[in-house]
Amino acid sequence: MNTLHTLAPAQSHTPTIVFVDDEEEILFALRGLFRKEPYRISYFTSGQAALDFLAQNEADVIVSDMRMPEMSGTELLEKSARINPRAFRMILSGCEEKSIVLNALSQGFAEHYIMKPWSDDDLRATIRAAVSLQRKLKQQRLLEILSSHKSLPSPPRLHMRLLDLLKENHSQAQVADELEKHPALVAKLLHIANSVFYSVRNPVTSVHTAITFIGIDEVVNIVLGFEAFHNINKSSDAWVIQRLEQQWDMSVRRAQVARLIAAQWPVKIDVQEPYTAALMLDVGLVLRFCSAPGLFHEFESSQRNDHENPIAREEQFFGTNHAELSAAILTYWNFPASLVAAVANQHAHAGESEATLVTQIASVLVDGRNGYPYDPRVDAAIPEFQQIAFPESLSNTTS
Repeated sequence: MNTLHTLAPAQSHTPTIVFVDDEEEILFALRGLFRKEPYRISYFTSGQAALDFLAQNEADVIVSDMRMPEMSGTELLEKSARINPRAFRMILSGCEEKSIVLNALSQGFAEHYIMKPWSDDDLRATIRAAVSLQRKLKQQRLLEILSSHKSLPSPPRLHMRLLDLLKENHSQAQVADELEKHPALVAKLLHIANSVFYSVRNPVTSVHTAITFIGIDEVVNIVLGFEAFHNINKSSDAWVIQRLEQQWDMSVRRAQVARLIAAQWPVKIDVQEPYTAALMLDVGLVLRFCSAPGLFHEFESSQRNDHENPIAREEQFFGTNHAELSAAILTYWNFPASLVAAVANQHAHAGESEATLVTQIASVLVDGRNGYPYDPRVDAAIPEFQQIAFPESLSNTTS
């Protein structure tokens, strides 16, 4: 079993850089300078456009000019600090603005200042250093999140046992025999195999048939999700058990929708990655309400502001959000970085990860938007995949 001391670093997403300058020629020069760097970079000529972007997307580094029409760099950095407090903020400005720059630095709106005209090598090195620092801080953030929970969930043991059997080339029958030792899991598996999302013609009544029909990889992922959810819960509270079952049903349906979307995706992708990511999105939420049901109930019952970002509200109440907590748990279990990324970025820009985008589309279709931010491309994709989440007949359930 892993411990906090052996937690391996995982890069949860492509570093995101935001440059803001009202002069197009400056942004053009920056585009050329960073075109080969491994970042996702957004360029804006106005502070408000940058803030609109930051309201929906988390940035690792924000670089702003100082003197701009409509909104100054100081105002932009101050507001961005409230929206995106963990970003590394930098000033890129001329020497004639030194007093303004020093004021912004002294008030904590920025951590670094680069003077125009800049040295290309120095600017690249500074951005790289800022990105490296952000990665270290995010890793530390995961440790802090996990350390805040007195009892951490152990890695899903049956899931690991099945992976070992597959590595040793054991037969499908032997995998089925192992599964049949767990009656509650068998019942869930058969319900899932008979759900409308698999278009089964004849009832699936055995584990052997379920494995043949669904596929061994998907069965292993179902085992993962079932263990992850149900092993976390140590409470006999009826409300907690009911909420756990509701969350499980929602997660399974989301995973099934993600699998179907991935199968129709214009670019060929491994359907198992978005399936697993969609299944595991809520593992942090499950840990939260299972470990502190009273506090969670208080959070859900508290007054909501319709205009407030629910991520910000959750962070204010708990000190972290469920995406961070889920990613921390998966990192603790040594899950692949790409899977951690899809879970960590469930309410952020998907970047170049097709699996993350598919997972977000499935999440909106099944869970609804509920005020949460998503990749801007999600809305355009919803009509195309709407029928997947809401087929004409939903007579079978996954519960």
